[in-house]
Amino acid sequence: METLDTIGDDNDYGDATVALTGAIGHNLPMDTNTVRRIVDRHGHLQANPWALDELEEALTTTPIRRRAGATVPLRVTVPDLTLAGQDLPVTVDIEADPPPAILIQIVAASAADRREHLVASRTPRIRDGHLQTRFTDLAPGGYEVRVTGLNPGPPVTPVTAPILVWTPEPTP
Repeated sequence: METLDTIGDDNDYGDATVALTGAIGHNLPMDTNTVRRIVDRHGHLQANPWALDELEEALTTTPIRRRAGATVPLRVTVPDLTLAGQDLPVTVDIEADPPPAILIQIVAASAADRREHLVASRTPRIRDGHLQTRFTDLAPGGYEVRVTGLNPGPPVTPVTAPILVWTPEPTP
């Protein structure tokens, strides 16, 4: 079986988990205003300011002054789970010309002191609106991959992806 990013010749992107066509109801046009397009991963929507604006507006039925401004959207692909000892690939696609500089960080949360710890940080080179990088030697545990732009430059919509690095149990 092969997963595809396209339907025919169309690439509807989505959030690297669900393509846009998966969010559109039957018999609705692709440009419907009933679907809210939030740039982030499924595992981080609960903390996304754009998503919270949309939710607050729907619940209160009053217009909400947007806390989130217009920015350059990113498409970030990163696995939700990887095994200890395997590389963690991160891919970012940007349609801005020229593309902004991108910062990718791996952050771990410590249960003991409830603090975040920066594990890795890099600014990979972007070629033709695309960049790929790999992080190695991540210890087992939970992390967030945070992708954002560097200042100065055009504002970039930050994307955060929670991931788990797992050590499988040895088989007897």
